[in-house]
Amino acid sequence: MSAISAEELLFIKAMRRASMLLKLSCVLLLIIQRDTESTRVIGECRTVVQGEDVDLSCRLIETTEDLEQITWQKSTAEETQNHNFMLINPNGVTTFLASNGLSGRVQFIGNPSENLGSIRITAVRLLDEGTFKCIFSVFPSGTYTTEIPLTVLGCTAVLSSSDFHSSDYSQFNLVFTNV
Repeated sequence: MSAISAEELLFIKAMRRASMLLKLSCVLLLIIQRDTESTRVIGECRTVVQGEDVDLSCRLIETTEDLEQITWQKSTAEETQNHNFMLINPNGVTTFLASNGLSGRVQFIGNPSENLGSIRITAVRLLDEGTFKCIFSVFPSGTYTTEIPLTVLGCTAVLSSSDFHSSDYSQFNLVFTNV
C-alpha cells in the first residue's frame, strides 16, 4: 500500500470541509423553510351596502423579515386578470398605479412597520365588487398573498300594480331586493 501524497491529503481535507458546509447549508435552509411556512397574510371576505365605506384589512403575520413593498390588486367577474392599483413602500409612501374605478376613493389606512396593509374604499359602488389581493413582498423569502372578496349589495325598487289602490296613487309599497 502506498502512502498518500500531500496533494491527495489536501484534497481529502477540502472535500470533508465541502461536505460539512453542504450539510450546514441544508440545515440552515430547513430552518428558514420552517420559519417561513407559518408566515402568511390574513384578510377576510367583506360585504357592504352600496354608498357606504368599507375597510379591507390585511396583515402579514409570523415574520421578522424586511418588508420591501405592499401591492394591492383587483379583479372582477368581467375582468379576471388582476390589475395593480396601489403600491405602499415600507415608509408608508403610497403610489396609485391605476384607478380601477377607485380614483379618489381609496386610501391606505395600514401601518407598514406593523405589517398592516389595510385600505379603505369610500362611497362604494356596485362596480367595486370583485376580488382584491393584498401582496406583501419581503426579503429574503419573497411574496405572501391573500384574496379578499368584496360583495356590494345594491337596492332596487320593485313596484307592482297590486301595490296601488284604485283611487289612491299617493301610497305604494316598496320592496327592496339585492342586485
